[in-house]
Amino acid sequence: MAYTFTDDELAAQAAKKNARLAAKYPLLAHSGQLETITTEDVRARWARINTRMDDALARIEAHARKYAAEAFTKLGADETALLYAYRCAVLPKSVEYDADFWHGILKRLNNGTYAQWRESARFFFEGKVAKWLNNLAGE
Repeated sequence: MAYTFTDDELAAQAAKKNARLAAKYPLLAHSGQLETITTEDVRARWARINTRMDDALARIEAHARKYAAEAFTKLGADETALLYAYRCAVLPKSVEYDADFWHGILKRLNNGTYAQWRESARFFFEGKVAKWLNNLAGE
């Protein structure tokens, strides 16, 4: 998810930032000692933000894959497929939710509360997940 802006939007952001700085430091602005923010400065700032966001999402996705693979080895293919269907039926399709979901499953597996959680979520597996799987199959 990268933020993109037109040149006009970037220029407006630069003008707004310059106006805020001039209001905050009126003596420096009046004497000409206040550095002016350019459109290119704003563009570079957004490029850095986009790079950091991409890096963070890549790390989160790597964690999600690692957690899902570990759950697969502990639970087997059938239960992992059901959990994936549950995850898709209940949570938004975003890598952040994916990593959090699989990490939660592993925590429950490691502290011995998975069976209790699975039983408490049974109605989701029988309701939403079954409906999601049927929609996926085209029924």
